[in-house]
Amino acid sequence: MSNRLIIVLLIIIFLVTGCSFKDSDPESEGTAQMSEENELNVEESLQTREQNVVRSTKEDKPQFPILPDSVQENFVESNWQKVDGYELHINDTIVDLDEENNFIIDNLTIGTNEVNVVIRNSSNNQFFSQKEEVIYEPIPQIQLISPSSREIDKPTVTLVGKVFPKDSNLYVNGEKIRVSRDGIFDKKIRLGPGTTEIDIIAINDYGESDPLPIAERTFTYNPLVPNLIIETPEFISPQKKGDTYNRIEIVGLTEPSNLVQIFVNPEENNVDLKSLAYKGNVNTNGKFNSTIELSKGLNRILITATNSFGQRKTEVYEVFGKEFETD
Repeated sequence: MSNRLIIVLLIIIFLVTGCSFKDSDPESEGTAQMSEENELNVEESLQTREQNVVRSTKEDKPQFPILPDSVQENFVESNWQKVDGYELHINDTIVDLDEENNFIIDNLTIGTNEVNVVIRNSSNNQFFSQKEEVIYEPIPQIQLISPSSREIDKPTVTLVGKVFPKDSNLYVNGEKIRVSRDGIFDKKIRLGPGTTEIDIIAINDYGESDPLPIAERTFTYNPLVPNLIIETPEFISPQKKGDTYNRIEIVGLTEPSNLVQIFVNPEENNVDLKSLAYKGNVNTNGKFNSTIELSKGLNRILITATNSFGQRKTEVYEVFGKEFETD
């Protein structure tokens, strides 16, 4: 083999061996791995820094409280995440926060309310300021003041109540009722025997009142049998000769406006016009009186008092009439 051939073979072997050593160089592999780890550490560091910035922004800078656009009560309830070194002012007043950082803005007026919100730092410098509008839109509310009892002993009842807002339109059983400047109303209602349910409703520009509970607007009237107290009869002596039979005066008491009727000798308690001796409504104090002519012998007198619901009370008397003896 010639020297030239040997040299060529040696060069080829050297080249092949050198490439193999280079590919498996441990120093090169370690350098690449460290580079990758450095890149990961840098990326994690950047993410941590961003999170810290966000956290710092949220924790150190107070946020503006969220207020509703409208309410149906005369107050606003909201929440403010308190940050040390800052105070919340509403309409130039420091807000008191409860344990859960809630606060209330009260004494709203009907319609649009301007709310001035200011956040100040510990140096009393204004950090944030904004004006909000909250609309108070109250739906009417009705309160019955009297009567206190729903058991009524008269055929009429006078309802007295209060409506808010006072400019609401009030209706009782479909009839529009006048409301005073203070929101007070009254309405006289006639009751029937048993239970009577009354419809009361108020309406304004913002809506219609919720119906009162049935128990509050239902009244029970159980008409009692009328009282009838007869104070006399008292016999009346004849006034002049020729008065053949005695007369009798009947005086009694019953409830005002009751109808009183007096019958003389009705047939088996069947009252009729023929036996009717007196008919009339009693006066305001419930007193009545009538003079009745008596027939000779036994007279059966039937006295009745009837109320507007047809309830009747009856008293019966038997008296003797006798002839007037002339001189």
